[in-house]
Amino acid sequence: MKQHSQKSIGQIIPINLLSKRQHVLTDKLAITTKDCIELVSIDQILYLKSDSNYTYIKLKDGSHYVTTLTLKKYVEKLSRTSFIRVHQSYLIQCQYIQKFEFLTNIITLENDQEIPVSRREKKNLVQYLKSMMPR
Repeated sequence: MKQHSQKSIGQIIPINLLSKRQHVLTDKLAITTKDCIELVSIDQILYLKSDSNYTYIKLKDGSHYVTTLTLKKYVEKLSRTSFIRVHQSYLIQCQYIQKFEFLTNIITLENDQEIPVSRREKKNLVQYLKSMMPR
């Protein structure tokens, strides 16, 4: 029986291995840098910040990456996980929110980093935070 395959970055990977790999790596994000591709645990990412055509990815341990992918590409990948877009330039991991100040529209993360919340995204954020309250 002939095995079907799919091309991926100039390499042929059997489909059955590809689906197994995708299942195993769902908790990781592949980050392309100038020198390599690194796999980072999604739960280690505090936030992503857009800077023109670059994205700055800040990790829980204080390290960071700068990639040439736009924030929009990361939003497509991470919006199905525990991330929320709070500003045109910011995508944050919800589990690291420490507080949200209504008057200043500022989120403080567990590492004391302050992230601005846009007027447009404030309603979605407040709805999300209220959904975490006991009923």
